[in-house]
Amino acid sequence: MPATDQPTPDPQLVLLLKDAHRAQVLALSKPNYTLDRLAKLFGRSTERYKRLLRLSYLSPSIVNAIVNGRQPVHLTGRLLQNLDGLPLSWTEQDALLIR
Repeated sequence: MPATDQPTPDPQLVLLLKDAHRAQVLALSKPNYTLDRLAKLFGRSTERYKRLLRLSYLSPSIVNAIVNGRQPVHLTGRLLQNLDGLPLSWTEQDALLIR
């Protein structure tokens, strides 16, 4: 199989996952800080920071699909960043985003 047929991870999506993880690590390390203060420390608006925190809890299936470059075409960084009401259930997340 030629190398061009191999899935290639989307760098924007991978960076978004990394930012989400960093946002979560900060929040867990400063449990007494408000979201506003955490966002300021992180260098993002409060709304952007909250969205990153939500994305830090994506299902393992979604994270694996993104890291391996096998996410559906519709699953873009823009979609994830603007997604309102991400379900807490990983099964529901998978149904919404990758199935």
